[in-house]
Amino acid sequence: MDARFSPVEGQKGERDSPSATSRDSKTLSGYRFPRERILKGYRSFQHVISSGSVVASQPLRCFFIVEKKKGGCRAGFTTRRTRTKVQRNKIRRRLREAFRQEYYPLDKACRKKNVMISCVIMFVDTNSRKQQKYTCIKKAIQQIILELTRRVIETEFNE
Repeated sequence: MDARFSPVEGQKGERDSPSATSRDSKTLSGYRFPRERILKGYRSFQHVISSGSVVASQPLRCFFIVEKKKGGCRAGFTTRRTRTKVQRNKIRRRLREAFRQEYYPLDKACRKKNVMISCVIMFVDTNSRKQQKYTCIKKAIQQIILELTRRVIETEFNE
């Protein structure tokens, strides 16, 4: 076999490791974020943004509505204007992944109270490259989810 086509030692290990988005990922399989939980459509985004409450943690802003429906949470992800489509999609992928890993306590609280929370998470600070790092986004998502969980627990509905 020619040396040009043999795999490099460092690359072999990368191919064998499970990706976070693969369906057969055993480590994070309990924390899936199903498609039906993703908020889609202009009207649903507009409804949440216009009539919802706001929680902010730099560089994110979260608009949300708590409704007396079957329990769970739905989330939509958006960014302010970016320079390129590639940059916008990269930020949205990072938002979805961070939310997928952290949303479980919020979903559990919603199911316990039998409420539905719809939220739109908006990446606001598009100019700062430092703010676009995954660790910064994940930390902000953790703070937002903590605050949303607290608000869901405190929510009282009149029957």
